[in-house]
Amino acid sequence: MAPEIRLDLKLVYSRTDFPKEEDLIRALQNAIDLYRSPLPGEKPSGDLFKNTRTVWRHLFHKEVNVQRRIIQPVLDERAEAYGANLPDWKKRLARLRPPTKRKRRA
Repeated sequence: MAPEIRLDLKLVYSRTDFPKEEDLIRALQNAIDLYRSPLPGEKPSGDLFKNTRTVWRHLFHKEVNVQRRIIQPVLDERAEAYGANLPDWKKRLARLRPPTKRKRRA
């Protein structure tokens, strides 16, 4: 990342105290496709993993695990939305038994 961009980021952050760490995480999660491998014919626009770690160090003075903090939560949300954690209905139905008939008393 170019030094002038880092200075701009630090200047904005020092004056606005924005973005907060969670704001930046959510914004990057909303743009998750930026982290995927380029499709055939696409030219990569740089190393977003490296750029994210660099910005984190400069703004928040700590490291960030991009895979764990940004990417994995989105993958987990998608898996949940796609039904990855649904119960096995076939097994549940196999355990069901019809109710027993009660004998009538005369």
